[in-house]
Amino acid sequence: MKKIFVVLTVLTTLFSCQDNTTFYQSVFQGIKDGNELWKASSYQVSIDENGALTFFGTSNQRELKITIPYVSVGKFRLKHTDAGFATFEAFGSSYSTKNPPASGVQYLYGELDLEAIDYVSKTFTGTFKFNAYNADGTAAVNFIEGKIFKLPLSSGTLSSDSYNCSDAETETANALATFEATDLTDSDAYESDCASYVTALQNQIDYCGSDGITEIIEGLNGCAFPCNYAEDNVVNAKSAYDNATIGNYIQACTNYIAFLNQQIEYCGDEDGAIQAIRDALNCADEDGDGVANTFEDINGDSDFDNDDTDGDLNADYLDTDDDNDGVMTADELMFDADGNPTDTDGDGIYNYLDTDDDGDGIPTSAEDVDGDGDLTNDDTDGDGTPNYLDNDDDGDGVHTSFEDLNNDDDFTNDDTDADMTPNYLDSDDDEDGTPTLDENADPNGDGNPDDAVDTDNDGTPDYLDA
Repeated sequence: MKKIFVVLTVLTTLFSCQDNTTFYQSVFQGIKDGNELWKASSYQVSIDENGALTFFGTSNQRELKITIPYVSVGKFRLKHTDAGFATFEAFGSSYSTKNPPASGVQYLYGELDLEAIDYVSKTFTGTFKFNAYNADGTAAVNFIEGKIFKLPLSSGTLSSDSYNCSDAETETANALATFEATDLTDSDAYESDCASYVTALQNQIDYCGSDGITEIIEGLNGCAFPCNYAEDNVVNAKSAYDNATIGNYIQACTNYIAFLNQQIEYCGDEDGAIQAIRDALNCADEDGDGVANTFEDINGDSDFDNDDTDGDLNADYLDTDDDNDGVMTADELMFDADGNPTDTDGDGIYNYLDTDDDGDGIPTSAEDVDGDGDLTNDDTDGDGTPNYLDNDDDGDGVHTSFEDLNNDDDFTNDDTDADMTPNYLDSDDDEDGTPTLDENADPNGDGNPDDAVDTDNDGTPDYLDA
């Protein structure tokens, strides 16, 4: 007790008696981001025409607002809906529990626990906590140890006479609806929503009697997450894992592990069989290129070290550019809706393993025209597709693969007009002033100039005939 007294004394000194709840003064405050005491210098409490209760406070141009859907003692979730939410604004930045966090960040529900309503003095007392995110979910503010103490009603109507058994039953129905809509993969949400339902049921007992309600509460088993739900979650997670593709494998694997852990927690694992399955899973992506280790075992022999697509002595699972084409593996994936990587030329080899991504006969690594090491900024024809993904680099209608006129597999030495620009990058191959695209180089539009027009029948098609 002495230690507690010392801590309270120090805090009282540090904050100059900012926490005045001991002296029965109204307080609206909380610990922001772990170490800063935010305390409202002014506040308002309102009840709107629909019965929603809002607490609003401001301190040094920093505004906090918490809204719950109706006036009642009990716990209210603060989340990404209009039912119950919190917002915080500070110096032009806005945060809200309605905003979801960025991908990969777990969403943590907040809570307002309205502990007491004094219908005589029309004041409210309770606690709160929440995380609120900015619009794109990349930044957050956190409030803990939030305190609402005897805040008086500023506007709206609060009447103890209006609250009766019917109102209690309505609150129970609302809590039940929320509970029944709970995401059954989320054990924390289940337990929280169940607890809110129990609170509503207990409140209903106070106003309506206990007929049948006690049995309902007992049937909820203390709001413990049911084992059969955990087992169902594992079945679904395993199915997603078994059918995972490169693009969604890591998330599916991570989820599978999480639900196996959930099953162990709520169902037990006496013989260790579940733990054995969990320990055998490998969700790792050791080179961080977006391709899990298990998909870098190209030959399927379970030995990651002997898979080296580009022969650079770095196994693919440790290589950030698996095909050594100058484009990082992570930048070549571009997953489709099913999580499959891109295969630009449709040759059955994903770009991240293909040394000629567009299949135009020019290796991807050789399509860095300006030589700056960045293949993404080489777009000769300005069509928005970089050369290494473009099967017609100069946009002249003749596919690049058909511009190796001497068939020596060297596209750089084919320069019909000797202007130092090889044909595959030259929009006017014969330098006659008429762009190749306008010389009927490919009337049927298949990219192959075997049907090119030869007006003078001299054996040289117009697009190559000056």
